Amino acid sequence: MPRKELKPRERRGMPDPDYKYQSVLAARFIGRLNFCGKKMTGERIFYTALKLIQDKMKEEPLAVFTRAIENVRPLLEVRPRRVGGATYQVPQEVRPERGARPLHHFGVLAHPFAAVRGTVRHRQLQALVAELDVLLNVVAR
Repeated sequence: MPRKELKPRERRGMPDPDYKYQSVLAARFIGRLNFCGKKMTGERIFYTALKLIQDKMKEEPLAVFTRAIENVRPLLEVRPRRVGGATYQVPQEVRPERGARPLHHFGVLAHPFAAVRGTVRHRQLQALVAELDVLLNVVAR
């Protein structure tokens, strides 16, 4: 037994909203998109992609981006439960705050990043726009 009382671990808070759209989801996406610590490069690619989406779809770009992310966000997750001596995987509904926080754990943000990272630098913008367009067309549950 420890002699000192254990302190609870501090949870990392949500990042500050981005300066252009005041969206935490956009700030998290930009934070994951930054290249080798160059956050401005990630911001430039993201904001230019949203501008291209606005020109292409004639809608508000942040609403299109949010709708694309919501289309691939999971509704259920599997949690382990011990019953007797056995462990069972029990499906549970994802809480809204949990579904919003660890997007990278669920792989929601993995697809756009894989598409962007695998391309040449000057084509990353088009790859991100194309990937968001694909995510937008995913059949909503």
